[in-house]
Amino acid sequence: MSEAKNSFDNIDRILRNNRAILSLLYSKRKKRVSKNLLISKGFDFEYYTNIRPTEMQNLYFSCYDIGYSIINDLEVLLIKP
Repeated sequence: MSEAKNSFDNIDRILRNNRAILSLLYSKRKKRVSKNLLISKGFDFEYYTNIRPTEMQNLYFSCYDIGYSIINDLEVLLIKP
């Protein structure tokens, strides 16, 4: 298997894992969760599928169909567009 294929597969695995974690914690409406909780479940903040500014001039990161906005050093807000 090529190095590029291995790299792609690894990134895809991380993105799917991140999405699964967000999906597990998301509850049909905006929800605050601790960054430490996400990290403890294996969430990797360096990988996401999209980024855009919010109306409040924060950044909205998404992992496929579920996203989050960093509120402060300790919390994120889970959002589904």
